[in-house]
Amino acid sequence: MDADPKDLIDWDIADELFAPQEDPDGTAMQMEIWSSLRSDLSTDLEQAAREKNPEALKSHLHRIRGYCSTCALSRLGGLLRAWEDCGDPVAAASDFGSRALAMVPSSIASLETKFPHLRGAV
Repeated sequence: MDADPKDLIDWDIADELFAPQEDPDGTAMQMEIWSSLRSDLSTDLEQAAREKNPEALKSHLHRIRGYCSTCALSRLGGLLRAWEDCGDPVAAASDFGSRALAMVPSSIASLETKFPHLRGAV
């Protein structure tokens, strides 16, 4: 996805959560949070896109949206909210799922560019 990186991230939240720490324990916590999101996000989105039960899909999307929004991936969180709230999220899964998955690499790259210490979390 060719979105402008500054439109993908809520930089106020990102700065609060991921700004470099003088404290090694703080850095370790940041890396743990980021590593979990980074390693699970695409898989979670792929699984959501395959879900056939509308209520289960909405629940899955709500959970993913929560951790995306908490970790400053605001545009992706907004897209997931639109998917969750659309009239038939199962029927819309192909469109929303592909758009969400396309947003993942740009979102990750944006945060890791500003906070290079997160790259070590993989």
